[in-house]
Amino acid sequence: MAANAMAKRKGVSAKRVGQLCGTFRSFSHWLNEHHQQLVTGPILATLISFAGLPGTGKSTISRALSVATGAVYLRIDEIDAAIWAIDPDRDIGPESYHIAAALAASNLDLGHTTIIDCVNPWEITREIFTAAAKRSKASFLGVEAICSDPVTHRARVEGREMDVPGLEKPDWQKVLSRDYTPWAAADVKLDMARLPVSDAVAEIERHL
Repeated sequence: MAANAMAKRKGVSAKRVGQLCGTFRSFSHWLNEHHQQLVTGPILATLISFAGLPGTGKSTISRALSVATGAVYLRIDEIDAAIWAIDPDRDIGPESYHIAAALAASNLDLGHTTIIDCVNPWEITREIFTAAAKRSKASFLGVEAICSDPVTHRARVEGREMDVPGLEKPDWQKVLSRDYTPWAAADVKLDMARLPVSDAVAEIERHL
């Protein structure tokens, strides 16, 4: 009725008035959704880079974090497995880290916070991801997972099931002998011998 009355007064069809009203409603809906971004500017994405020895809980935390925040989840193990499926004898160096960094950057450029799940053992590997965040003008959050109780850590290593086809399960001795440099500059340090996964996720979210 209101659209018909307006059409008669303005000399336009009721159909056209209805279209204009629909357009206005769509714009109002868009404005409500983007109000905060329009006021404060674009919300920067974050590259969340994990580090830690196998069995410290990195994958469990990062998956739970992805579900909680909607962040993109990238796992180095999956990239390694895909490479070995094509070339089983290949000695993979830093290639999988560079691939993950490139995938992360493409998502960061779209405004998607991205999680990278990997051992990330040295300063040189960590720099690959900090550089990717800088290229995308995104913020960076380094997260190191440890397990300070060796009995608990060993039980997790020996009791874990490999969920990536083609990857070999590391034994406890290999974990102990792994060349890994503690990440002194990590923004968040999580001792998963004591911390429930939900609390670990909450602690990371507090830093975002």
